[in-house]
Formats: sequence, C-alpha cells, structure tokens
Amino acid sequence: MIPWFRTGKAGWIALAAFIIAWDMLAEDEQTLSESFRRGWHRHPATMGAVALAWGVVTAHLWNLLPPRADPLHVICVARQRWRPHAVAA
Repeated sequence: MIPWFRTGKAGWIALAAFIIAWDMLAEDEQTLSESFRRGWHRHPATMGAVALAWGVVTAHLWNLLPPRADPLHVICVARQRWRPHAVAA
C-alpha cells in the first residue's frame, strides 16, 4: 500500500495549498495570478511560452495527446526506465 503522502491526491492538495498560501502572503502585484497575466501580456515570446506550457499541461491532463507526443508522459516513461524500482501507477 502506498503511503498517503506519496499519492497523486496529496500532491494536488499540496499544490493547491501552496497556491493559496502564496496568494495570501504575496504583495498585490506578486500573486501567482498577476504573475501569469504579466507573463502573458509582457512580450510576444513570453506569451507564446506561457500558451505552449499551458496547452501541453492541459492536453496531458485530458489525455488529448498520443503517449509518444506527450512530453510529460515521455518524462514519466524515462523516469521509470532510470529508476526501475519505481512502481508504475
């Protein structure tokens, strides 16, 4: 049995808690939302990088990419080959 703190659910909870804590402690212009908007509007190259990263993560989470074209899946497969003792989900 996998310990609760090694599950994906715990990772999503930790990520949500980090985002909430950051936004509560940050100065108004330094929240993650404001940082995203700044990155989106500041420069065309930055907008392209943000859109690409956002698109890849969204496509990965919704299984819209074939496994070989999904960079996050490819990283996971490489990790499993590098760490053969790691248990696949």
